[in-house]
Parts: sequence; structure tokens; C-alpha cells
Amino acid sequence: MNATRRFAAWCDQKGIGQLADVQAFHVAAFVKHLQGEFSPPTVKQHLAALRMLFDWLVTGHILDVNPAHAVRGPTYVVKKGKTPVLNAEEARELLDSIKMVRKTADKEGTETEEPALVGFRDRALIGVMVYTFARINAVLQMKVRDYFVQGRRAGVCAPAIMPTSWCLIRTRCPTAPPIQRRISTPPGSATYL
Repeated sequence: MNATRRFAAWCDQKGIGQLADVQAFHVAAFVKHLQGEFSPPTVKQHLAALRMLFDWLVTGHILDVNPAHAVRGPTYVVKKGKTPVLNAEEARELLDSIKMVRKTADKEGTETEEPALVGFRDRALIGVMVYTFARINAVLQMKVRDYFVQGRRAGVCAPAIMPTSWCLIRTRCPTAPPIQRRISTPPGSATYL
């Protein structure tokens, strides 16, 4: 919506009153104007929005041709992602911050500690994501059968993390020992924590 509003305001400043009057060089000039104000990904997003708008107008037989179709956006190559990666100490601190026990009171008012199942779940999810670099949606789609133990090593083989064809030939991602301990050991045992 911002892209179309911005384009409409730009057209108004240039004296273009009708969408039918817009030509490819107008769209190219608008893109050039945006390059002075915004980053290349933002300019590309604006151009994509204009292409979609004009495609819709062509499909609805309001315009004959899409003037934004031939306009090229700025080149933008990503060499390094922006997503930060946790180092070992940060991962350990994050996992340790999740509470594994909760205090409850019985009818007499005596406080007892019991395992916090939510904490176990959260620690398992975050641990699998940290050690396998899987996204949350992929981890949530995993089944118990996607976890395997082979000798002393354990790993995951999940279609959500790897393509299905890879999983069929049993290509597996070995898990790091810390997450292997958390997945293989039942909650409540002394070695789990």
C-alpha cells in the first residue's frame, strides 16, 4: 500500500493524472527517485508492488500493457545474512534460563517442587533449533520417529528440515552431545539437567 501511495504522490507531482498515461520511463524514473531515499531491497519491493498493481489492472482490462514490466530494479546481492548466530556460551545461557521445576503447594500449604513440563518442552525446542540450525516451523513438524540413535550417536532425520528424498535415503543430521543428552534422558532424572 505504501508503494502505491508513494507512486501516486510522485505521479501527482509530475503531473500524471491518469494511470493510463503512465509509461515505462515514468516507472523507471520513480525507481531512480526511490534509490536516492531507500535501500535496494526496499526499492525492489516497491517495484514488485507496482508490477502487481499494473498486472491486476491489465488482467481487469483497465490497461493494455503493464508499464512496470520492463523496468529493472537495482541489483542487490546478499553475501552474509543478518540473522545473528548464538555462540556456545550464549546458547548455554539461553537454555539454562528456562525454568525446569516449578513450586506447587498442596492442600496443607506445603511447598513442593515438580518438573515444569513447559520448561522441558521449551528447552527441547530451542535446543534442537540451536544445534541443528532448523527453524521453529521445521522443529514443530518433527515427529518422535525423526529422532534416531545409532550406536552412541543420535541425530534427527526430519522432512521439515531436509527434503523428503534425502530423508528416504536416511541422510541424517547428527545432534550435538548436549542436545542428545536432553532428548535421550527422561525428564526428572538427575542427568537430564
